[in-house]
Amino acid sequence: DLLFVIPGMEEMMLLIFHLLLEENIGRPDIIFIFGGTNDSWADSPIGDYKYSDITSEDLKFLDLFAYMLDYLLKHNPNAKIYNIVNTELDLDITNSMATICKY
Repeated sequence: DLLFVIPGMEEMMLLIFHLLLEENIGRPDIIFIFGGTNDSWADSPIGDYKYSDITSEDLKFLDLFAYMLDYLLKHNPNAKIYNIVNTELDLDITNSMATICKY
């Protein structure tokens, strides 16, 4: 099985999580994540590293990216997860995603 996540906006990322939590999509073997492009190009606030207890005030890219990756790792411990990074992203977003992926 394969899961491919392309979050466009912060709200879309949160919606994806709610769908993952509510729907039984199985346990994918490979997960590709491709995100950050719209947030980077729109110069959106990037937030902070928040891996749990997301609130409506935390709807910023890094909060949700960290939460999403933590959730995927905990619920798919045997899956290979690949984060695909656009080459034209803001350096803060690129470096922050790398930090989150190391977590």
